[in-house]
Amino acid sequence: MAQQRPRRDVRGKYQPLYTHLCNLRAREWRTTFSEIEAILGSALPVSARKRDEWWGNERNSGSRQCRAWMFAGWKAAELDRVRETLLFYRSP
Repeated sequence: MAQQRPRRDVRGKYQPLYTHLCNLRAREWRTTFSEIEAILGSALPVSARKRDEWWGNERNSGSRQCRAWMFAGWKAAELDRVRETLLFYRSP
């Protein structure tokens, strides 16, 4: 499978998540915060564990993490901060 080239506006800490999502074949990816941290190679910020808005799907919000999944064609959903899980699904 060919590696997805990073977009100019998806670089830095969240670029590995962007690449991972671009290379998934599934329509949904149910994951954990720990799995995402393994992909990133670093811990998520405290705000990811404390604020639902951190996982929002507002491309124009300026959040680097949102651009990573939105530009890869995915949206975040079904956030459970207690269990530290969420669902990513391909955006129609």
